Amino acid sequence: MSGKRDSYWLISIMATFLQRFSRPLFGVLNFMMLTRMLSRYEFGVWSIFLVISTTFEMTKSALLKTAHIKFAAASSDEAEHVAISWSSLTLNILLTLIYWTGLYIFANPIGVWLKSGGDFASTISWYIPGMIGMVFFAHYDAVRRAKLNFKNGLYGYLTKYVYFFVATGFYFMGNIKMNLNQVVLHYGIGSLAAALVMFALDYKSLSFRFGATRLWMQKLVSFGKYIWGGNLIGNLSSNFDQMLTAKYLSPTIAAHYGIAARIIGVVEIPLFAAAEVLFPKMTKAVEAEGTGRAKWYLEKMIASLYVVMTPAVLIMLVFAKWIVLILGGETYLDAVPIVQLYIFRILLIILQMQSGQTLISIGKSFLHFKMTVISFVLRVIVLYVCYMQIGLYGAAWGNIVMAVISLFYWYMLMKREVGMDVSDIFRHFREQLHYIRDILKSKLKRFA
Repeated sequence: MSGKRDSYWLISIMATFLQRFSRPLFGVLNFMMLTRMLSRYEFGVWSIFLVISTTFEMTKSALLKTAHIKFAAASSDEAEHVAISWSSLTLNILLTLIYWTGLYIFANPIGVWLKSGGDFASTISWYIPGMIGMVFFAHYDAVRRAKLNFKNGLYGYLTKYVYFFVATGFYFMGNIKMNLNQVVLHYGIGSLAAALVMFALDYKSLSFRFGATRLWMQKLVSFGKYIWGGNLIGNLSSNFDQMLTAKYLSPTIAAHYGIAARIIGVVEIPLFAAAEVLFPKMTKAVEAEGTGRAKWYLEKMIASLYVVMTPAVLIMLVFAKWIVLILGGETYLDAVPIVQLYIFRILLIILQMQSGQTLISIGKSFLHFKMTVISFVLRVIVLYVCYMQIGLYGAAWGNIVMAVISLFYWYMLMKREVGMDVSDIFRHFREQLHYIRDILKSKLKRFA
C-alpha cells in the first residue's frame, strides 16, 4: 500500500509539474519571439486578450472541473460517472456559447474602454477555433483527473504549447510578419489540436451515449457556483493591475505588467502544481478521516513550498534585470521593478493559495467565495490608491500591500477552520530542511 501511495504522489506531482512547467517554458519562448515581432501596443492588446480569455476558461473550470472531479472521484458507480461527465460537458457547451456570444456583442465597447479600439474586437472573432477546442479539452482533462490519471492531460497540454511554439517559430525564423490576429488564430488552433489528442488517448473509456441529467447538472452548479464566483473575482483581482494600467495609461504600459505576469508564471509553478495534486487527495482524506486531517496536509504543503520557493525567489530577485533583458530586450527595462516586486510577493501568497484550495476540499466553498469577494474589494481600493499616489509602479506596490494583508487574515481564518498553527509549519519546515541537508551530505560523501 505504501508503494502505491508513493507512486501516486510521485507520478501525479511529476506529471502536474511538467504540465505546469511546460506552460511558462513555452510561454517564455513564445514571449521572446512575440516581443520582437509585435509592437508594444500590439503586445499590450495581446495581454488584454489573454486576461479576458483565460479568466473565462479558469472560472468555467472552477465551476465545472472542480465539481466534476469531486463527485466522480468519490463515486465508484460507472453509470454515475457517465451522468456526471455528460452533465458537465453539456454545461460546458452552454456556458461557452453564452459567454463568447456576449463578449462578441460587447467586444467593441470593451475595446474602446481599454483603449484598444477595434483591435481587441477582432481577436474575439479569430479565437473561434480555440473556443471550440477548449470546450472539449477542458472536459477530457476533468475526466482524466477524476480517475487520478495525470499523464494523458500532460500530453494534451504539451500538444497545445508545442503547436503554438512551432507556429510562432515558423514566422520568427522565416522573418515573416505575424500580426495580432494570426497570433490569436494559432493560439486557438493549439487548443483544438490538444483536444483531438486528448480524445485519441481517451476515446475507449468515453461513453458516446448522451447521459446528461437535470439532477447532476443541478448538483454540479450547486457545488461549483461559489467556487466559480470566487474564481471569477479572483481572476479579475489578480489581473486588475493590467486592466488599471490599460484603462488609465495605455495598452503599451499594460505590456510591462504583462511581461511581469509571464515571468511570475514560471515562479508560481510549484504553487499551482501543489494545489492541483493536493485537492483530490485531500478530498478523499477528509471524506475518510474528517477535517482534522486537512490541517496536516495544509501545513506540510505550505512548509514544503517555502523550502522550495525561498531560494528560487532570492535568486530571481538578484537577476531580475538580466531576465527582463533576455526575454524582452531593452525596450521593456521599465518592467524590472514590477518583476522584482511580483517575485517577492510569491513568498507572501503561498499560505493564501493553499488555504483557498483547502476550504474547497473540506466543503466550505461559500466561505472561500466570501473571502475572495472581500479580497477583491480591498485589492481594487488598495491598487487604485497606490496607482494614484505612485503612478506606473503603483499597481505593483499595491499588490505587495494586499499580499501582506491577505497573509494575516488567511492565517487567522485557517487557524479557526482547521486549527492551523504557525509553529507546526515551522516544524515541518525544519524537518524538510534537515531531510534535504542529509541528502546533500550523502551525495557529497559519494564524490568525496
